[in-house]
Amino acid sequence: MPGGYKPTHAEIKRLTSITLDMLIEQRLLTQAAQRALKKSAQMKILMEFADKAWREEELPPLLQEMGVVNAAELEAKLAEQGRSLDAIRESYKRDILARGYMEQKLRAKITPSDSDLRDYYNAHRGDFSNPAAPASFDAVQEKVRRIVQRQKTERESNALIRNAPPADGRHHDLRRGR
Repeated sequence: MPGGYKPTHAEIKRLTSITLDMLIEQRLLTQAAQRALKKSAQMKILMEFADKAWREEELPPLLQEMGVVNAAELEAKLAEQGRSLDAIRESYKRDILARGYMEQKLRAKITPSDSDLRDYYNAHRGDFSNPAAPASFDAVQEKVRRIVQRQKTERESNALIRNAPPADGRHHDLRRGR
């Protein structure tokens, strides 16, 4: 830890909980994507994209960070640390798959309409103005769009994750052990 900082038990517990939730969400989305894209050209294209992105965007910084020049050296160095290059690569590919699936499913649902933007602006007009200089909708429209889109993305992402059944078809909540 930086500067000798020791996290409290509560901080460790919270970080563990957040990490577990993220892993569960990724797993649920990955399973849903695998079911939805099974044996499709989309899955092949997405995996080819993930492989290329891994080789071009993720692997070079990892090689540099670990002070090695090729994947074989990296694999050996990671093994010394009890880590696996294959596991890191597969985690990256699962993340790409989950993100791609979520983006595909949510794209239409998260694009705010003009009426969504105006409704938000009217309900939060004071957030964009000060009494001396009221801000017009046109002046803050892009800021409103980002806020509304972020809210819709969060809401729809959570709904997608909650409603994604596991690959085995059973409907149980991994977070609650059911």
